[in-house]
Amino acid sequence: MNRVFTVLVLAVCLPAVSLAGTESAPPFILMWGSQGSGNGSFNIPRAVAVDGAGNVYVADRFNDRVQKFTGSGSFVTSWGGLNNPRGITLDAQGNVYVSDTSANRVVKYSSGGGTLASWGAYGTGNGEFSLPMGLAVDSQGNVYVADSANHRIQKFTGSGSFVTAWGSFGTATGQFYYPRDVAVDSRDNIYVVEVGNHRVQKFTSSGSFVTSWGGAGQMNQPYGLDVDASDHVFVADTYYHRIQKFTSDGIQLTYWGSYGAGAGQFNQPTGVAVDNTGKIYVVDTNNDRVEKFGDSIVSTMATTWGRIKGLYQKGGS
Repeated sequence: MNRVFTVLVLAVCLPAVSLAGTESAPPFILMWGSQGSGNGSFNIPRAVAVDGAGNVYVADRFNDRVQKFTGSGSFVTSWGGLNNPRGITLDAQGNVYVSDTSANRVVKYSSGGGTLASWGAYGTGNGEFSLPMGLAVDSQGNVYVADSANHRIQKFTGSGSFVTAWGSFGTATGQFYYPRDVAVDSRDNIYVVEVGNHRVQKFTSSGSFVTSWGGAGQMNQPYGLDVDASDHVFVADTYYHRIQKFTSDGIQLTYWGSYGAGAGQFNQPTGVAVDNTGKIYVVDTNNDRVEKFGDSIVSTMATTWGRIKGLYQKGGS
């Protein structure tokens, strides 16, 4: 009886220990894509997003289009008319927002590609952009845009009305050096990755600084990030050819990937998205493909339980 009680306590406690940095890397599931311009092929894809039904949307940069797939990689549809799209996100209604980077605008589409709205022009004023990249939508439907070459974040309503902006060029907290992507957690905190400062910064929805982590040596020109339903932060650590996973306060939980073209390897990943079941999609940019991984927490719990079960069986029952 005491042995059973001990095993049950371990089963509850050990997954929590994984939050100190020993969480298992998520298992590789599948991948799709190759270099080209046909359906399901890519030409330097740069960003990925997932809707509530598990459909996957990819900003296919040099094909100047968005492609939509099922969660298993089957092609659904695509639409173009873009100029170097480098960011993509969705709202709760399934509308798709794309940063049309070289056109210095944001375009809002229906889930099937119908244009609903667009805003922006080249410049430094409110509502103007210089190389807009990553986007995110909060629980109120507000849209945040990484206005990269202006070194700031801009916030808009879902129809494109300017709300506020924050940031300037620099290395201090609240400043940016080419912000590349933005994400929102369950409390509408805003996370930003910066290529030049090699870090993540966290803000309130009004732009007040909360915390930051990273820096040269811990990240190398991170281009993408996303936040899952448990407020874990996933970073596409582009030039280290890996994905890093953190708590919302910047404690590293796990990382995976290395340079290469094999399953689970990357060549400069620039985008990451997590669906509502914990599956992780990575835009493996220079390999012109998308890779899908399982939930690392589930993987850790399964591995831990297997070890506990083995220890218990060795002890007799």
